[in-house]
Amino acid sequence: MNQIGNKYKISQTDSDNNSIIKWEQFNSNELNFENCRNTLLDKFENLANQFAAGWKYHILNTNDIKEAWINFEDFYTEICSLATERELLTVNDEIESRDITGSLFTYSITDEYRTPEQCDELLTRKVDALASKLSPNWTTTITNINDTSKAWKDFKRYFQQICAQNHRSKFY
Repeated sequence: MNQIGNKYKISQTDSDNNSIIKWEQFNSNELNFENCRNTLLDKFENLANQFAAGWKYHILNTNDIKEAWINFEDFYTEICSLATERELLTVNDEIESRDITGSLFTYSITDEYRTPEQCDELLTRKVDALASKLSPNWTTTITNINDTSKAWKDFKRYFQQICAQNHRSKFY
């Protein structure tokens, strides 16, 4: 991820680059891009380690898993980029981010935000695209194994704070 002016360059295209992500304005001193991205990655790594030992090897050496990882990485990068840049925009402004080829992604922003249910659906769909390639029964694992369930809830809770943004959220 490279910064171009005050915009971020995303590594690859996202399959949902036409989606509208709604946000409410918040204080960015509570969250910066690197902290957001690193925290989401750490929480996902903790989760992935619970249900798929050796998952990093597969990301590097298995083409369909590598592609799923790139899409997932773009997803959480997009979420963090939008969250940290939102306060600089007025209602209905746009964030223009560029992929590695220089093509523009345009994300429409409004003064509303996604509901927790919409965020939960988005996260589950995006994680499933990767996790199902690593462990086909990952949803059963996160439900039935205590440590994995805790890792999923921790990851999901942090994601909810970014996605369903409101002025009371605290980032840690």
